[in-house]
Amino acid sequence: GVATVGDVVGLMNSHGAFFHAALDQRSLVVISIRYPIPIRYGFVHEARDAGSLVREWVKWDQEVLSNDNLASMLQHTIYISSTEPKGPSLIVLDSGLLAEYVSLPKKNFISRIRPPSPPEPPLEEVERIANLILSSNFPLLITSSLGKSEEAYIALQELSNLVSLPVIEGKFRIYNNFPWSNPMHLGFGSFVRGGWTSKYLEKADLLLIIEGDPPSYIKEDVKV
Repeated sequence: GVATVGDVVGLMNSHGAFFHAALDQRSLVVISIRYPIPIRYGFVHEARDAGSLVREWVKWDQEVLSNDNLASMLQHTIYISSTEPKGPSLIVLDSGLLAEYVSLPKKNFISRIRPPSPPEPPLEEVERIANLILSSNFPLLITSSLGKSEEAYIALQELSNLVSLPVIEGKFRIYNNFPWSNPMHLGFGSFVRGGWTSKYLEKADLLLIIEGDPPSYIKEDVKV
C-alpha cells in the first residue's frame, strides 16, 4: 500500500502505524511531505532528519531533493517493501517539488517491479530436518504468522497430516496459520511475563519455529 503524511507532525502521529506495519510485515510505502527548504529550518514543526522519527520501524528511508530521480526512487522503495520479509519504507519529499514536472520512463516502470523469488533451501538441509522430525518422539511446530502466505498455509497442513506433526500458534498470532479443527492443532501459547509458554513444551523433544517467536523457556535437551 501507499500512504502520505504531512511533515514531522504527520510522522509523529503515525508512529503506531509504522510499528504495526513492521510487526505484521506489511508492504507499505509512506511518503512524507516536508515544507520547502527556504522556510524549513527554524520552523517549529520541523526536524533536521525527519526519517529518524520512524527509522527504527522501517526497512529503508530516503529524502528526495530532486524530481530527477523520483521515479527510480519510488521503484526502489516499492521493491524493498515488497521483498520478504516485507515491511514499511519511507520517502521524504519536499513540498516544493510537487508542482514540478516529473520525467517518467517510457515503459511502465511500476509493472516491471517484481520481488525476488524466495530462495530454496539446500536439499541436504531439507533431508536433515525431515529426519529430525521422523526420529523425534514429540516434535512441535511453532508459528505466529506463517498464514500470511496461502501456499505456506496449505503446505503446513499437508506436512502435519503426513507425519502427524503437532502445531502451536505462539505469541503475537496475527494470521490464521493452521485450521483449529485439525486434531494436530494443540492450541495457543499462554502469555507470561516476558513472552509466552505452553504445557506441551515440557513434552516436546524437537521445536520447529517458523515465522514465530520462541517461547520464554526451552528445555536444555530440546533440539531447536
